[in-house]
Amino acid sequence: LCLYLKELLEKVHDLSDPSFSYAFFRLAGLFVDLGNRDSNLESSQIGLEIMESNSFEHCLTRDSYYYCLASAKGNLTQSDSNNYCKTDVSKIERFSEVGSLLLKATMIRRKNKDVLSPQVMVNMGINLYLQYRFSEALSLFDKVNCMGLDIPESWVNRSECLSLLNQITEVFSIQQYKEVAQGYYHASVSSEF
Repeated sequence: LCLYLKELLEKVHDLSDPSFSYAFFRLAGLFVDLGNRDSNLESSQIGLEIMESNSFEHCLTRDSYYYCLASAKGNLTQSDSNNYCKTDVSKIERFSEVGSLLLKATMIRRKNKDVLSPQVMVNMGINLYLQYRFSEALSLFDKVNCMGLDIPESWVNRSECLSLLNQITEVFSIQQYKEVAQGYYHASVSSEF
């Protein structure tokens, strides 16, 4: 991507060119992804600042922009939430903002009669899970898992959601533990793991 940007910058003289904006947005996404994978808040913050600094309407659809912005904000909020049992209202508010962005992207896609991507459903499920909205999150994870796709994040987050639900309610069942173990197993044998 860096080589692509270097070549593009050497050729582009007009900064309003859509290909320049698109490359700049891809760079923002790279910062966000690297920040998420490396738990580097500074990298995620740089990516978010790029996304919020410019209008990318002429190179992205609105639903794509909302989805990417939700991912960036979600990464920052999620990496700030290491201890799930201790949370505060500000984190819930930030997760709600991420959820609103994901919902905007979803509503635009539905209005255009586009199919909702399973990865978007997983991201929405993760966001709901981190807001302690367990039944809604589990419903999304189950829908994705029933599709038979190889998305380990869906299985892992379903298991973590069930496990946290067990801790909070203090209602323990062997069946629920089997489902938690089954989710981790499915994720561990995934080719995407």
